[in-house]
Amino acid sequence: MTLSGGGGGLKDVKWGVVNNGLDFLESSVHHLAISDNRSLKYAALHLFASMETLVKARLAREHWTLVVADANVPTRAAFRSGDFKSISLGQALQRLASVADVTIDSKTVGRIKDVEKLRNRAAHFSLSGETPERVKVVVARGLDFTLHFIEKELRPEAPTGEARLIDETLERVRDAIGRIQVLVEERMKSLQANLAAYSIVLDCPACRQGSLVLPSGQAARCLYCLYNPDGEVCAEEYSASILEIFRHSPTLEGVDWPIYSCLNCGAEAFVNHIYTASQEEVGWACFACGYYASTTEIEICSGCGSPTDATRGGVPLCGDCAAAKFERF
Repeated sequence: MTLSGGGGGLKDVKWGVVNNGLDFLESSVHHLAISDNRSLKYAALHLFASMETLVKARLAREHWTLVVADANVPTRAAFRSGDFKSISLGQALQRLASVADVTIDSKTVGRIKDVEKLRNRAAHFSLSGETPERVKVVVARGLDFTLHFIEKELRPEAPTGEARLIDETLERVRDAIGRIQVLVEERMKSLQANLAAYSIVLDCPACRQGSLVLPSGQAARCLYCLYNPDGEVCAEEYSASILEIFRHSPTLEGVDWPIYSCLNCGAEAFVNHIYTASQEEVGWACFACGYYASTTEIEICSGCGSPTDATRGGVPLCGDCAAAKFERF
C-alpha cells in the first residue's frame, strides 16, 4: 500500500499498514458477530491492532519519522522494511493532535484505553472475570471510534488505492455491523447529536439503520455504516431494500415506479413515498442533492407523467408539456 510522506517526508512508501489495519477491522467485526468466548478474545485483539495501525497510517501522512519511537531515526531502507520500533497508540494520538490538529475528546480516549486494557489481558493473561456483555460494549465502542476515524481522518485525501481498499472493506463489513446489536446501540447513541442536525433522516438501504441523511446539495450518506454511493444508485437501492420495489421485477406491474428526475438537480434520484426513520411522511426526496418536498407540493404531470411543482396551480403540467401545449395553440 502506498502512503505519501507529506510535509517533505518519504514519498511512495510501500507499506501494508492500511491493508493490515482494515484486515484486523474486518476480523474484529466478524468475531464480535459470533460472540462466543474465543471470538470475543480475538475481537478485542484484532480491534486494537486495527486502531493502532490505522492511526499510525494517518500520522505517517504528516511525516514518516513521526511513527518512529527510537531517538535515532532509522534509514529510509529500514523504514521500508519495517525494521524499526514504532510508537504506541497513545503516543500516535498525541502526535496527531500536535502536528495535524486531530483531537480526540477525553471520553473517547478513555474508551480507546479500555480496548487496550482488554487487549493486554487477552494477549498476556485471559478474559476470565470479564462478562461477555462488558467485552462486547468495550469492543463496540472501540469499533465506533475506528469507523469515525476512518471516515473523518483516513478516507479523506487517501490515495486512490487506499480509498478503494477502504470502500471495499466497509462494503464487506456493513452487513455484519448491522447485525451486531450492541454495536448498533452504542454507535447510534453516539450519532444522535449529528443526526439531529438534519431535517430528514431515513432508513439506510445498506445497513437498515435510521441514519441515512440528505445533506443539502450532496448525495445521501449513512452516518452509521458510512454508505455513500452515487445519488442515483442510492435511490435504486432504497427503492429495492426499503420500499421493496424493483425496477425489473415482474411484480412491478400495477405499482408505480417511485424514482423520477429531480426538479432541483435533474438526477434520476427523486423518490416518491418517502418516510423518515421514525415513520413520519416526507413525500418526495432526492438522493443526489438533498432536495425534498411534501406530497402536496408535487403533482404528476398529466402530459408525460413526471413530477412537477404543484404550487403553480392550474392543470398539473411540467414546463416542457406546458410549452408544447402553448405552441400548439
